[in-house]
Amino acid sequence: MKKVTLESFFSKFPDIDLGDFNINSDTDTNKQIKIWMRDMKLKDDKKYFELYSDSRVNFAHSDEDMPKSLEEANRSIKFWGSLFYNKRSIFWTIADKNTDIMIGNIGLVNFYASNKRAEISYDIFPEYHRNGIMSKALSAVLNIVFNRMSVFRIEARTIIDNIPSQMLLQKHGFKKEGILRGYRFIRGKSVDIMLFSLIKSDYELLIRNKFEEIDLNNKNM
Repeated sequence: MKKVTLESFFSKFPDIDLGDFNINSDTDTNKQIKIWMRDMKLKDDKKYFELYSDSRVNFAHSDEDMPKSLEEANRSIKFWGSLFYNKRSIFWTIADKNTDIMIGNIGLVNFYASNKRAEISYDIFPEYHRNGIMSKALSAVLNIVFNRMSVFRIEARTIIDNIPSQMLLQKHGFKKEGILRGYRFIRGKSVDIMLFSLIKSDYELLIRNKFEEIDLNNKNM
């Protein structure tokens, strides 16, 4: 098997097809859409601004992380979108494949190749919550991070009140390491942050157990 190097990884952006999802929200009932992950583009700026202007999303973000204008959103898109092409990290837009409209994003806000360590971040419009989209996106990113980027440890940080995010991380094998006191300022207020991590050996064990469970279920059919 040919060894995957970081140089070869950064040679072509990895688009990911997440498949079909039935969307159930306050506005849509059992609406089926195709979702994919692609590189960030300048055309995403309006949706990016809309996403981080939503109080149901930005309650977990520092003021500095929230664009205050479309112009700032455009600059953020340029920054996150350039990471891959500068071989520094990677960030995806999560989009409706039929319309190519952004519904969220996921990626590595930090990537330290020499220490084989990364930090993941993700957000999605509330109307797409609880439909399995972010869970599948996270699973796809973990596969790439551990198997193509040679990362050994990946971290995630959430505010203590963000229970759904913590449940998502734990579902994918992340372990709570502790609380970072006064780690972030949100709307001028000091907020404690919960630190989670997943290391490659735990990830491989989780995947192996899933395959064994599937194999056992198939044998019992």
